[in-house]
Order: sequence, then structure tokens, then C-alpha cells
Amino acid sequence: EVTGLGFRDTNMWLQTLTQNAFPLNFYVGDAFGSLNWLLRTVTGAVFGVALVWLVYPIFRLTVGRVRTRDVHAPAAG
Repeated sequence: EVTGLGFRDTNMWLQTLTQNAFPLNFYVGDAFGSLNWLLRTVTGAVFGVALVWLVYPIFRLTVGRVRTRDVHAPAAG
């Protein structure tokens, strides 16, 4: 917490938005089933998919170049 407003500690913004429709332990902490756990899981999954989407084409091109170079290289001996 950098701002000192407690934004991530209590998630009061969500309590206000949902009018306390969920139990208190949903809003506080990062235990299984809480909002912070859910957000961390979702953002982690999005990051993982984005990383594969970004890196896989580069990896595939690099491996393709190495294979092409090895196939066309003269035999040693």
C-alpha cells in the first residue's frame, strides 16, 4: 500500500459497489474464495496466456531457423 488509503486492505470500494452483498471474508484478505484471490487467479491466467501468445511465435521461428540451418549444412567428415 503506497497511498495509505487502504484500497487493497479492505476493498471498501467493492463493498460500496455491491452494497455488502457478499460475506465480509470475501472482501478482506487473500484467502481462497476472496476477491483478492480471485483477481490474482484471473490476472495470473491472463498473464500466462499473453506470455505464451507473445513468446510461442518467436520460439517457433527460432527453432525453424535452427532446423533449416542444420538440414542444409554439409555433412561433417
